[in-house]
Amino acid sequence: MTIALAADDVAEAKQALTELERLTQILSSSALDAEYARAQGEVALAAGRPGAALPHLRRCADTWRRLSAPYETARTGMLIARACRALGDEEGAQLELESARELFAELGAIPELRDIESL
Repeated sequence: MTIALAADDVAEAKQALTELERLTQILSSSALDAEYARAQGEVALAAGRPGAALPHLRRCADTWRRLSAPYETARTGMLIARACRALGDEEGAQLELESARELFAELGAIPELRDIESL
């Protein structure tokens, strides 16, 4: 799905999302559920539907926080920031980016810190 989105192939990404949904129905895993929610949000963002993306992305971030997964929480925060910005919520976007920046700094994730600066 990530490759399809990078290639702007939303139709292919939606197909991959359907396959991921099937996996979540077969396997019981909080991490898999979080990844599915992230994927739903990313596909909605790519399709130009940031309002539809936010509930999925927030659910994903909440799950990663519960699982004590700071890297994934920060990555999801960057996506939430993109959705907020697309909806005209610059304050919300900045709050999400600052939170992600702090988590990445604690982890020493230098490439990701550079990615935040480009947003």
